Amino acid sequence: MEAHTGNKRTNLAIIVITSVILLITSVIAVVFLASPFGQKIHASEWWLIVWSAFLLGLYIILIVRNWQRWGKARKIMMISMTILTVFALGGTAYTSWPNLPWGQAKAFQTANRFMANLRDANYTVAAAELSPVTQNYIGVEDLDSPEARPVSWNLSKIDNSVVSGTATFSDGVELPVEIRLTWLKNRWRISGVTFGEWTKDVNGEIQINVRMDFLFCCDLPWPIDIFSNLIEKLIAMIVH
Repeated sequence: MEAHTGNKRTNLAIIVITSVILLITSVIAVVFLASPFGQKIHASEWWLIVWSAFLLGLYIILIVRNWQRWGKARKIMMISMTILTVFALGGTAYTSWPNLPWGQAKAFQTANRFMANLRDANYTVAAAELSPVTQNYIGVEDLDSPEARPVSWNLSKIDNSVVSGTATFSDGVELPVEIRLTWLKNRWRISGVTFGEWTKDVNGEIQINVRMDFLFCCDLPWPIDIFSNLIEKLIAMIVH
């Protein structure tokens, strides 16, 4: 009787200690994810990817070790959970990719390529870098502006899909640069560009010093755009 009571107390103590550890770990994780540093390195995206990968590995190990002992219902449940975890991991990796270092490196490549095409007067190629919605409003003739032709530039920062830095233009003037990007179908597309800045003078009046300035919204991210196109086609078929 005393041994049984001791075991119950031991189990209760283990449960309490484990719960406290999980609670403290969860609080630390939440604080870290919400901190400026955590947001800077996109820790929440990393956490979702690592957690999904961990669950997937755990489910696979459980299935391999217990497949012979499980009944049909348990097998179906675990296979279903594994499949759902695979989709969750894939979706998380896809949506998180733009915010991870590799995705951000691609954003810099896209922005630098756009600037190089403007410098070399390859306006048709530069226009092809624009997002589909932006291309409806901005064409080759809008990009072909001598005063907005960069000679050299330094794009050094990215924040919320906005690549920024400075550029020197053909007349020798240096101005701040912002290039806004949208992640569409596994690549970055440009949805907005600002060469210059909007400032206020001592009287609070807005002073505009820009050589190129546009922003258009909103392209539907994949796979939403696929479903949107399917719906449009179905409506067209019904109408006609």
